Parts: sequence; C-alpha cells; structure tokens
Amino acid sequence: MAICKMTRTFFVFFLLAASLGAQEQGKNQNQDKNSGEHKRLWVLRAPGEAVEYNPAAFAAMQPVKVPAGAVASPQKFSVNRLGQMLFAAPVALPLAEGDLAAEGKAWFWDGHAATTLPLGGARSTATTGSNLAITESAPAPVLAEDGKHLYWLANQARRLQRDGVDLSTIQWVEGAMETPTRHGSPTVLPPLRPVSIVPNDSEQNRALNRRVQFIRTEGGGG
Repeated sequence: MAICKMTRTFFVFFLLAASLGAQEQGKNQNQDKNSGEHKRLWVLRAPGEAVEYNPAAFAAMQPVKVPAGAVASPQKFSVNRLGQMLFAAPVALPLAEGDLAAEGKAWFWDGHAATTLPLGGARSTATTGSNLAITESAPAPVLAEDGKHLYWLANQARRLQRDGVDLSTIQWVEGAMETPTRHGSPTVLPPLRPVSIVPNDSEQNRALNRRVQFIRTEGGGG
C-alpha cells in the first residue's frame, strides 16, 4: 500500500510538473512572439533618408527624410521602438565664438512630422580677483525609448582666464631662482582649484632665472 501511494503521488507530481512546464514554454513562446512584433530595423541611406525594413522578409517600407548629417555621422542619430527619430550634434566644450553665433539645432521626427529644436549653448563671465571666470554649457537632447519624453542633458565647464590665456592649460614650475634646486621647504597651502605644479627638472640643469632668460633670448623650452 505504501509503495502504491508513493507511486500515485509521484505520478500526480509528474503531471503537475509537466503541466507547469508546458505553461512556461507557452509563455516564453508568447513573449518571443510579442518581442518579435516590436523588433524594427532601420537603415540610413544616402543622400539623407532612414528606411524601415521588415526583419522577416527584409523588404523596404516607407522611408523618412532625415538630415544629410545623420548619414555622415550615424553615431549622433537615434531611433526608438515607436519610430521616433532624433539627430543632434552637440557642441564640444570649450565653446568657440562660432558655436555661440551658429545657434545649433537638433532634428526631431515624432513619427508623423519633423521639427527642429534649438540647442542653446550658453556662456557667462564673472570677475574673480584679477582673473576672468568663464562658465560654459552645451545641452544635448536624448530620445526616450517609450516615446513620451525627450531628455535634456548638459555638459558644463568652468575655467579661469587672464589676458586671453586659459590658466588651466598652464604648467607651473617650482624651484629656486639662483640654483637648479628646490626653494627650501615652504609651506604649501592647497589651491582653490587644481593646478599643475612640477619641480624644476630642467635637463640643462638651469635655475629658474636662467630658464626664463634662455626662453626670452633664444625661444627655447628648456
């Protein structure tokens, strides 16, 4: 009797497991089918169009006219599963004078019509001591997958400038004026902003006053 009961229990458990396995397999097949329905293939073609292809038959469908720059720079072109498209060429920092005057725009296709969006790079200046503090920002739009949002991100940079020279690009040399050695052991206060300071390691074994004189008279870099 015990063996018969165990056999029935095992048989019922086996049928239950088989039923659950079949349900899970059917669920996965439905998910694969649904996901396959949402898979879309877009191809950029010169001189300026995006064409959707049927992934199964690889047949071309209705094309969409896009800026020629999207074909030349596909890494700046994006499309979501709803067929919305975005082409934006964000401006790099630091901004050039032409970047502010150009008023760059992004191209956006909402699935029915195209429109342009101003990127709006900005620059502000303020006096900091005897230097000029320059703050610049370069926004860039990002296309959302759900088609309900358009996100804006912005790169921002701040630098100090004096007499037209960006102080962040300058390397400062520390050393004694009369001898090619360190200038004692001074107490160094932490700067307000990170700066590049290196010891005097001139290959010509020159003191700082000799290095300055050499640069002025001969135009050398040692």
